[in-house]
Amino acid sequence: VGSPVVPGVVPGVVPGVVPGLPDLMVKQIEFADVIIINKVDFVNSTELVRIKKHIYSLNPGARVYDCVHAQINVSKVVNTSLFSFEKAQNFGNWLSVPRNEKASEVEEYNVTAIDYNRDRPFHPLRLANLMLKPRTQTTQTTTECSSSSSLPGVLRAKGFIWLGSRNDIALQWSQAGSGDFSLSLAGPWFAQSVEQALRNQVPKQEILKIINAQFDSDWGDRRQQLVLIGASLDKPHIESILDACLLNDHEMELGPEKWKNFTDVFPRFDDDGDELFAEVA
Repeated sequence: VGSPVVPGVVPGVVPGVVPGLPDLMVKQIEFADVIIINKVDFVNSTELVRIKKHIYSLNPGARVYDCVHAQINVSKVVNTSLFSFEKAQNFGNWLSVPRNEKASEVEEYNVTAIDYNRDRPFHPLRLANLMLKPRTQTTQTTTECSSSSSLPGVLRAKGFIWLGSRNDIALQWSQAGSGDFSLSLAGPWFAQSVEQALRNQVPKQEILKIINAQFDSDWGDRRQQLVLIGASLDKPHIESILDACLLNDHEMELGPEKWKNFTDVFPRFDDDGDELFAEVA
């Protein structure tokens, strides 16, 4: 019987929630042309505004209708001619704001997007304490934040991250809602390929061309590259929370070989991106 490498730590799984269900629901909202909010008689006007705010933060291009007992003009749902194959091909461009209205829903509901880019790695333990608590337990002294409030207001987050303990590979961050968070293998950093090429004595001029075209820092393309969206996000506060998980100056000076010794409770992956499991008796 297989069990996770770190017992009790199941990234992306929240107690009482079907694994992957929040992510599935978010993707359905992101992809929809028409979204119907039913049973609005069960909420007050303030709650309805909040619900619409969350929907428009995920899909500013959708037509959103509210109703009671599913009573809605069928012409708003059937044969709308809203489907676009081109749009479907570009699914994943969930930050686009296609409407050019003077006061779009994006403005009305204060939808916010934060582009987070940093050129130093995350400390794996500090990041775990931020995003996995209470499922991660450690005896080491760290700053701990509950997963429900770790990144307040963030409804969706995607991107690539750099963990100091895994200097050679990029990890893909996916978050739907406050609790459904997961990391998966994105592949090796391009810089890793270049460093390998240098060891294999590939002509230096060819490598320099690649470096000048692709690399922005001494660490090549290694970086944090995240986009976070939500309603009325406090950008300085969220950036400060993530910045606290980065390696500090002293830790940076230790270098990649010693970074490997940092406690890392995140799942491990094989070359195909499948999560590795440890066998237990």
